[in-house]
Amino acid sequence: MIGWIKMVEKDNSVMSLEQVYEDSNKQLETINLLLSMPSKLILVSGPESSGKTTTLYAMLNALKSQERRGIVSIESTIEQKLDGVNQIEIGSSYPIPLVDVLKSYLRTDPDVVAVDYGAHDLDLDTANLMINAALMGHLVISTFYTEGSSINAIERVLGLKEKEDSHLIAAALLGITNQRLVRKLCGDCKEEYRPTQEELRSVGLGLDSGTFYIPKGCETCQTGYAGITAVHEVLAIDRAARYAIASNTIEAIKPGKTLFQNGLEKAMAGTITLGDAAYLKPS
Repeated sequence: MIGWIKMVEKDNSVMSLEQVYEDSNKQLETINLLLSMPSKLILVSGPESSGKTTTLYAMLNALKSQERRGIVSIESTIEQKLDGVNQIEIGSSYPIPLVDVLKSYLRTDPDVVAVDYGAHDLDLDTANLMINAALMGHLVISTFYTEGSSINAIERVLGLKEKEDSHLIAAALLGITNQRLVRKLCGDCKEEYRPTQEELRSVGLGLDSGTFYIPKGCETCQTGYAGITAVHEVLAIDRAARYAIASNTIEAIKPGKTLFQNGLEKAMAGTITLGDAAYLKPS
């Protein structure tokens, strides 16, 4: 079952990138590489309540150690206070439009600008400003609402602009991390489970695919589950992807590891059940 709750630490501390991308060393390596870039645009995409803000906060926390000159985060709701980050809350009743707030803070010339506008759709003016800021030397990180894959996120961004502007998006976009939340098995009581041949075949695995686990329940967890974890699809925009975006042929982009494939990795690592990973399989 896919989770639709917030992903936070029990003590309300900011999660690290290592925690957010647990069991996903290659994806973590790619994210760290993207965050080492001096400029351009990173999108944190997913449906509502899929942990996008938590991932954004983990990225900002990691960037603080890079001695960046000014980190600004404009948020619909400040969920956690981040030391060393200038956080600005602009809820639905805020009298100034998001694009004007962003424009105002860009004048202070920060190295990093983050935008987290909750479930609200990105408007054209704000999208234009973020793309221009990314091309003018700022590292821009924004949450982005999408129900689909990282490729669908690119489609939605392209849909905000005229076709002749697709080369600007191609030049600005650095990468996308797309995610969902899944229940995490309790490490104290999870039980080994041998799936049937049919269960394994349905997710493309063979009989020698390793050990899987199911929930049991204990005094600590009661349900067999202990919190949630994020499943990710990370797409770094390379030269081929940039050309595909600029030429409006995004179907040619070769995606990285999908949400489903990352889910299978977590199931084989004993973090989630095989059944929960199967929910992520494209229909």
